[in-house]
Amino acid sequence: MKYDHLIKTLAACASLGVLAGCTPAINSTSTSVSPHGERWQISAVYIDDATPPRLPESIGSQAFLTVGTSTVVGSTGCQLLTGKATWANLEGGQSVQFDVATRDQACDPLTAHYSDLIRGFLGVPLQVSTDGDALKLEREDGAIMELVQ
Repeated sequence: MKYDHLIKTLAACASLGVLAGCTPAINSTSTSVSPHGERWQISAVYIDDATPPRLPESIGSQAFLTVGTSTVVGSTGCQLLTGKATWANLEGGQSVQFDVATRDQACDPLTAHYSDLIRGFLGVPLQVSTDGDALKLEREDGAIMELVQ
């Protein structure tokens, strides 16, 4: 595909922390961490009581995001993604929206299921908070994606 080189280049830059920049304030429930320039492992997706929140070990380090002040790169486990991160300060704290282009990769049905859940957090406003070393991104419907370093 014509974006293969771009995605590989952005992923390489992200893994080196080149996307790091100024850190906007974040709503924190405990120790503050900065989301910028770090590779964040997607560890859980809390959708409802019927869906196990923790990503299976078989997905391992495949699902991650590296977020800059205006960019995001990563993988859902089945799709590589690259795009724009739009930050906003709200009365209740910080929000972000990821508008991305994706490229499919082959994966098993379980990984595809969790990839679909993660994609549900792309292209919508997310409330940003921290809890210790965890970064939490919450959709308007209360679903939460938890990321750890």
